[in-house]
Amino acid sequence: RRIRITGTVWLGTMIVATLLSLYAYYTGFHWQALVLQQAASDSSGIPNPDDIDAVIPAEDTTGLWLWRIRGIAILSDPNDFAQILVAVFPFIWTFAGQRAWASTGTALHEIGRVVQTIMNRFKGSRFLVYAAPAASILLFGIYMTHSRGALLGLASLTFFIFLNRLGTTRTAVLLVVGGLAAAALNMGGGREMSLSESSADDRISAWRLALDLLKGRPILGVG
Repeated sequence: RRIRITGTVWLGTMIVATLLSLYAYYTGFHWQALVLQQAASDSSGIPNPDDIDAVIPAEDTTGLWLWRIRGIAILSDPNDFAQILVAVFPFIWTFAGQRAWASTGTALHEIGRVVQTIMNRFKGSRFLVYAAPAASILLFGIYMTHSRGALLGLASLTFFIFLNRLGTTRTAVLLVVGGLAAAALNMGGGREMSLSESSADDRISAWRLALDLLKGRPILGVG
């Protein structure tokens, strides 16, 4: 029960954070803090972002900038923000599977029991009411971060979710279809996914170091 409550709190917090960042993107509300203004290419002649008075990022049609939603503080990097969204994604099913709305005997519990009785009459209603809206918000939030690392995280998550249900072959086909859909939707923001890129090389080096540390101290770690 404590794990479910903790997961639900994390999930709810990130949904609120995602909605706030999306609100900033579409309205300009504190966009400097909640939206990253990044050059869309490496070509010279692009103005400094600090010199651009972009009130509403969603209305930018110049093509010079890649707008990526983000959080604040330790989540001010869109990649970190996207990774957290991927990490809380499995809690959607934990939340959707909860049966205890509130403590027994309270008004909220009784309301929840009535709603649950109605929902049980319709197949799949629990998923539609709980999981589908939350999943849609998180997926759109991940898309708006344009994080390529988050795409890899989603691919891994999808693989393990559907592996037992669909088998290896069908799951692999699903991943290929998902990859093509991600490319068609330009989820990377027009940036290529290449191992020769400097940021990719840094990530691979970090992964290699992490694996070496795990092999060296698998139980206690190095923290």
